[in-house]
Amino acid sequence: MLERGLTWYELQELYADKLRTSLTITFPFVATHNHFVLDRGGKVFKQTAPIIKLSEAATEDDHLALLAYLNSSTACFWMKQVFFEKGATSDRGVLQADEDKFRYEFDGTKLKDLPLPEMAKLQALAPLARIITNAASATTEGDYELALGAMDVLEAWRRLDEKASADRRLCVAIQEELDWRIYGIFHLTSDVSVVHPDPESLEGYEAEERPFLAESPSALPEGILRRRAEAIARSQHLTMLEKSQFKRRWYRSQGKFNAEAVTTNTWKRSAYVQHTMSAVEELLHEAPQALSSIRASMEKNRARLEPVHLSLGSPGGEWTDDLSVLIEADSVPFLSALRFTEAGIRKHEEWQAVWDAQRREDRGETTKPPLPPPKYAQVDFVTDAYYRIRGKLDVPKDRFISYPHCESRESPSPLYGWAGWNHEQRARALATLYWSRKTEEGWLVPKPDDPPNTPDLTP
Repeated sequence: MLERGLTWYELQELYADKLRTSLTITFPFVATHNHFVLDRGGKVFKQTAPIIKLSEAATEDDHLALLAYLNSSTACFWMKQVFFEKGATSDRGVLQADEDKFRYEFDGTKLKDLPLPEMAKLQALAPLARIITNAASATTEGDYELALGAMDVLEAWRRLDEKASADRRLCVAIQEELDWRIYGIFHLTSDVSVVHPDPESLEGYEAEERPFLAESPSALPEGILRRRAEAIARSQHLTMLEKSQFKRRWYRSQGKFNAEAVTTNTWKRSAYVQHTMSAVEELLHEAPQALSSIRASMEKNRARLEPVHLSLGSPGGEWTDDLSVLIEADSVPFLSALRFTEAGIRKHEEWQAVWDAQRREDRGETTKPPLPPPKYAQVDFVTDAYYRIRGKLDVPKDRFISYPHCESRESPSPLYGWAGWNHEQRARALATLYWSRKTEEGWLVPKPDDPPNTPDLTP
């Protein structure tokens, strides 16, 4: 190290290319079934999500072909014979009687022993794997946010919900097609009629319509699904593989446990809040405004957004009340004395001392290294909402600035500004507000309800 002119704290060797890859396959370490996903880079996975890296020469089709095989019922059957069963207890500590819900430890070391067909035979699966990968992520949170620009938001959301359901049905059909094509690769069936001749024209269907769930082949309509059910009835091998514990679950819980519905509702609520608050931000770019003025300006959006508000079951009551709740929940007072309790103010003074020491050091002055300032706790803030927004380090993540005790006496509506202002803009806004109150409402002495020793202007 010394011979190469390196100090003790420098990296001696760094293989950046080893850590940089455009495509990887990742999977959960503990799960009920095989869930392998293609990652296109930009993420870091820990030990609970191992990754599979192919050679540099591997193409995207190679990754997709392998992904299709790893997610198949054939691969799942092998994995559940080899991997360690974690037991019948769920991640919530509930004892399960259903084998479908038993969890397994998907061990990367043991996975290396998975029998792998020739890649040339798997290549035909790549187009199907691409379709199912794209369909699974076709509808995103951003789509629900963009739909808020439509005249009929609920209708636009309904179409997105229908598209997501159609994509899910298509994923079910393609996953079944992949399973049956892999049976053919392993010579578990030689009946070509059980695979679709043109998989790109596949029509989706519900998970409950899969052949292995039918009471008998005759219960299914004429077509490929009945032929698959008949093939299962004729083959012991297929009967063993076509069981729910080896097939993708496509499971939907009920009510608040339905992760898919909860995610969609979260997207809708998040999109509604983002859209509404962005509109409020635009109103506040120039100068602080009273809440009553903000409400009046937002009335033009009522026809579009009030039905959305009602459909989400928002907790704020009326649409205008919900608007008030959203603004207040994302605002922090302009003055630290209005943000912190007495204990918080003392901690804030320690932070200011550290900043002063850093500024002196930046000017080239010799200073004693300051002690690390203390972190804030919830009790250091006047309200829990301020702590939720600012956190232990008082990091400004708020959208709006509130101006307590600066309301007009004629219209005592809360006053808000835009948190995106720089220091000069904040000072100008506050000075303008103070001058307006002083000249128009005679602010010559503190108002009776002002907190003691709280100045209206920051130093």
